[in-house]
Amino acid sequence: MASKFALRVGSRSIPLVAASDKINLQQVSEFKPLQDWAKNLAKEEASLQPSNSANEQTGSPPPYSRAESQSKFPVIVNKIEVRNVDYFGPRVGFVNLSVDAELTETGKKPPGLIFMVRKAQRRKRM
Repeated sequence: MASKFALRVGSRSIPLVAASDKINLQQVSEFKPLQDWAKNLAKEEASLQPSNSANEQTGSPPPYSRAESQSKFPVIVNKIEVRNVDYFGPRVGFVNLSVDAELTETGKKPPGLIFMVRKAQRRKRM
C-alpha cells in the first residue's frame, strides 16, 4: 500500500489508504458520493451523541466520556482502503472501497465492500 490520506467524518479522521500507487487519493477524497457518505455518517453519529447544551450552561461534565459515546454508535469505521478507481475522462467515475468497520454491539466485522458511482449529469437541450 503506497499512499495514505484521511477522510473527515465529523470531528474525526478516518484513514484513507490506496491499494496501489496509481490511485490519486486527493481526487478520491473529493469524490462527491464519498463526501456525501462521510457527511451522512457524521450526521448519524452526531444524532446518537448526548446533547451537551444543558451541561455547557451548568458547567457540569458531559454525561458520557468519548469512549462511552463512541460505543453508542452501531458501527465504528476504522479504515477505508481504495481498491480501484475508474475515470470518466479526467473525473472519478467509479470507486471500489473496502471498509474496515466493527459492529459495536457484537464486535463483529460487517461486509465492507462498497462500490460508488458518480451520478450522471443531464445535459440541457437547446
